[in-house]
Amino acid sequence: MYVMKRNRIKISLILAVFAMVFFFMLPGTTYAASFQNSQPKIKKAQYLYNSVSLQWSKVSGAKKYEIERRVMNPKTGKYGKYKLWTETKKTSIVKKTSGDFQYRVRAVKGKKYSKWSSPKRVFAAYAQIVDRTYESGGFLTIEVKITNKTKSP
Repeated sequence: MYVMKRNRIKISLILAVFAMVFFFMLPGTTYAASFQNSQPKIKKAQYLYNSVSLQWSKVSGAKKYEIERRVMNPKTGKYGKYKLWTETKKTSIVKKTSGDFQYRVRAVKGKKYSKWSSPKRVFAAYAQIVDRTYESGGFLTIEVKITNKTKSP
């Protein structure tokens, strides 16, 4: 009798373990937890040719990425609140803009969201050569116009 009870307990434990393993193998269960704990990493954030260029690591299972940014207040030197800037299915984006911003990215899969990436700052000021003058003696003088909408230093 005692041996039968021990065997029933062992069988119950084995069945419970198999049920847990089977549950975690169902679509969306294991992946949901790991997806929500995942986090893209911004690999590149720079300003080139009047555009901000961002590139980040791929998150497995992501259907799209949301990019938020916040602008620096030049009077206080502090950043405001993040606002949705754009969405994309790619892991990079190039978009025209000018200013002093912090960007962050997160992956989206249906109604599930990854963690936000660590923010990256991009100071976007547009420089344009407006005058070139050759002087006597072979010296070149270049006048550059810098456009910075945020007036950050």
